[in-house]
Amino acid sequence: MRGLNVGAHAANHNSDSLGVCVEGNYDREQMDETLFLRFVQEVKKLMNQHGLTANDVYRHSDVGQTSCPGRNFPWARFKQLIARREEVKSIVHEPNQKEVMYVKAEDFQWSSGKEQFEAVINQHGNKNELEAYKAGKLTVSDALGVLSKGILAEPSQTVPSTHKDTWEDLTKRGIFNGKNPNHPITRAQQATVIKRIEEGN
Repeated sequence: MRGLNVGAHAANHNSDSLGVCVEGNYDREQMDETLFLRFVQEVKKLMNQHGLTANDVYRHSDVGQTSCPGRNFPWARFKQLIARREEVKSIVHEPNQKEVMYVKAEDFQWSSGKEQFEAVINQHGNKNELEAYKAGKLTVSDALGVLSKGILAEPSQTVPSTHKDTWEDLTKRGIFNGKNPNHPITRAQQATVIKRIEEGN
């Protein structure tokens, strides 16, 4: 951490922020669990000292031209832990087996799920996630991240009940073609939809 009144290359926020850093290249490496939890505790300590909340904590990449803290840094989990003081206190020193969970094939009654998960991680996992999985050390947090990437890449074809009637009505009227109800829409596609509505289709 640089001084208490100087951030770390944070664009226009160097004089009104705190910069906290952990050594490592987390675009390439996986963060050590013990180091990660100690880092969480240090950030919590600073938050308590300065009256900050989790919403006041940003990544270096949010305020500067950098990939820091790296694509392998468990940002979502980090934000959850700094927002929940009691969780961090119980695991900050020496996490036990229950606190540090790993995805291992032998831990699950996989049935056909193992092959499906492996298909997802082979297609959507990065090199570090693949290596961690093969070594039996992929954390549950990172496994869920891999599944999330798979879900975003291939959204469900099931129309949510809240939108089902409207979806069916607009499909019958030719506004939509009835395919891919949960996929995002581009501006170009949106322009076509608006034009169809204006033309009374």
